[in-house]
Amino acid sequence: MSEGIENEKGALGAILIDPNTVMAWALSSGRITAEMFADVKHVILFRIIEKMFSDGKPIDVLTVTDVLSKTGELEKIGGQTYLLSLMDATPVAAHGSYYFELVKKEWMRRQLIQASLNIQKKAKSEAEPATIAMQSANEISGIVGEAGAQEPSSTDVMKDIIVGWRSVKLGEKKPGLETPWATLNEILGGGLRTGLYLLAGRPSQGKSVLEENIAAHVAKLGNYVVRIAIDMPINMVWARTICRENGVSLPKLNFGHAGESQLSRIENEFLPIAGEQFKSMQVKGNLFDISSICSYARAMKAKHGLSLLTIDYLQNVHINDPGAWRWQENQKMTWISGHLKRLALELDIPIIGVSQLTRDNERDDRPPRLSDLRGSGSLEQDATVVIFVYRHEKIANQMSWEEQKKKRPVNVDVLKNQNGETGIVECWLHAHYFMMEEAPENFGIMPEEITSRKKKKEPLWR
Repeated sequence: MSEGIENEKGALGAILIDPNTVMAWALSSGRITAEMFADVKHVILFRIIEKMFSDGKPIDVLTVTDVLSKTGELEKIGGQTYLLSLMDATPVAAHGSYYFELVKKEWMRRQLIQASLNIQKKAKSEAEPATIAMQSANEISGIVGEAGAQEPSSTDVMKDIIVGWRSVKLGEKKPGLETPWATLNEILGGGLRTGLYLLAGRPSQGKSVLEENIAAHVAKLGNYVVRIAIDMPINMVWARTICRENGVSLPKLNFGHAGESQLSRIENEFLPIAGEQFKSMQVKGNLFDISSICSYARAMKAKHGLSLLTIDYLQNVHINDPGAWRWQENQKMTWISGHLKRLALELDIPIIGVSQLTRDNERDDRPPRLSDLRGSGSLEQDATVVIFVYRHEKIANQMSWEEQKKKRPVNVDVLKNQNGETGIVECWLHAHYFMMEEAPENFGIMPEEITSRKKKKEPLWR
């Protein structure tokens, strides 16, 4: 401990010698906080100096002494004599960053020791081991995240961006995680990138099918995908996958009406290769609260290099907080969307959240809009991209009920895209096969009154 205290003295002494340079380094990207100091005197002193620096006040032994006197804390830190001794403990201010790194490392050691004690205590309790493991992983990852890695310079960041563009031009990498639909990839600027993506719609309009199709496609390209299935059992998720991959109706399979050739193809052709095709896609059905979901995602990023996380659906996610049961839905969704946005940035992955809509667009007989997202305006604010799925009324009205049972016309509508275009992709929803297929221009139906409309730019709602 004594060596750690000496490092703290060296760091604070460096501030008093060259406050502008050392404090700018210490506070950049949240490198150092007052709580990282072990000695209470140093916690008080750093907090005072941090406030003075933020307020633009000059910092030296005399000004710090004056502020400490006014707050009644000068004697608590040992008086002006102690401040002078701190400067004596530091040979040159240039060593300040070195001392601060040692201070941060000692803080992390103390936090890890405390976390291990907490884990031991919880392990001896009656709580479920799996729950304890998830909570413990979250606590430890929080320590690492709070310590923070040194941020790269702006030049390094721009260099990496330009190198990435060059790699795309040379065909060495893709601009994003591709979806199964070329037009949607074009609108999204090449596919899914880091951020929170919302797929929203009313029940049975195809939002979950959209999520399933994207997740399966990304996984089959060799990327590690985790799907959090809150809305249905795991065996149903995989049953839908089998139907989609083989073009076989789930109702026919469930009622025993599927043809022998269809069932044989699934058994003899699909099943032997399914394990290889979907080895990088994991479906989890026992994660319900946001803390467990975040902890598991961090673990999968570290273990498998997680590329995509999907959650179906957000309004069913719980918050493991003693007071959360009193929260209104908008407070709950604000908490969840904020956590998922930060998680996407932390892990540098796209996160897809399936979301419900209110009934307002059905009541008003209009296409859905961003304000129809159910739960909170924070969903719209936190999302990088918002995609709505809804019935294409004009085309559907030209089809018989029997035709719509086979396939339904839907609009996949990108209403918000933080880094690119918005627009509509016209698709056929094959509900019995859980498959979404991009449709030809105007669904292959060309009545006179709609031939002049531009694809992707104007919904053919009425």
